[in-house]
Amino acid sequence: MWEPTSAGWGARVEGLDLRAPLGAECAAALVELFRARHLLVFSGQGFSLEEQIRFMGHLGPVLHEEGSGIGFVSNVKEGAALGTSELSFHSDTGHCAVPLEAVSLFAEDVEGCVTSTRFANVAAAYGRLPADLRSRVASLVCENAMPVSLDGRNVGLSVAEGMPRAEHPVVWRHPVSGEPGLMVNANQTTRIVGLEDAESRELLEELFSVMYAEDAVYEHSWQQGDVVIWHNLAVQHARGGLEGNGRRTLRRVALGEKGFWEQCPTLRYADFKNHRNTAA
Repeated sequence: MWEPTSAGWGARVEGLDLRAPLGAECAAALVELFRARHLLVFSGQGFSLEEQIRFMGHLGPVLHEEGSGIGFVSNVKEGAALGTSELSFHSDTGHCAVPLEAVSLFAEDVEGCVTSTRFANVAAAYGRLPADLRSRVASLVCENAMPVSLDGRNVGLSVAEGMPRAEHPVVWRHPVSGEPGLMVNANQTTRIVGLEDAESRELLEELFSVMYAEDAVYEHSWQQGDVVIWHNLAVQHARGGLEGNGRRTLRRVALGEKGFWEQCPTLRYADFKNHRNTAA
């Protein structure tokens, strides 16, 4: 059984133990639900990494690259991503030529942490654009680049040579359904290619105002054992800062053809730190 999330989109699924093997009929139904709703929420789970990988395999190709496809988002776990920083809306590896397809997070340890993740359905946002704006962006291309700051916007900023960047159509289409969505995002998009800076900024702000409108965002408050799975391009995500909060460790398994390190093999962590300290 499922019902829409509090935002009216996505799906909260009840009565399913993700540790158990899925029959063919159940797996097919979940795939269809995921394609239609773009985000699935489960509660009260307690599965291992191997069980999380097995379950995600029903939805697509699991990316086994350590740190890109499999890893942790945590403010306490050594070697995990992001720490306590706030994070503005984005798609994971949206600054690479081949972004991830989908992401799952399992609340392994959220002891004493009042924390949430916000999700914006940018496939639905495309449908809310005025007709003239949809026509205007139909053939445009954006540049997405390694963000200068995790909590800010990349629009109009100068990104150092050698840092990951990629050009994508502003209007993205689902490879199976053909459903359109928007590829620009607050954290990674620097510009609309071919437009003057002022025009590019104005257009991006107009798109963001629709994409991130409060009534279009689902905010998930994490509880122990929660699992959230979302399509990485149809849905963008963000979070608030965690300074002074409790433990927050989410285990991450992603779907995709190519990971970040495969696409950016010469980069090191020190490059990111220097990039964010010195970029204009």
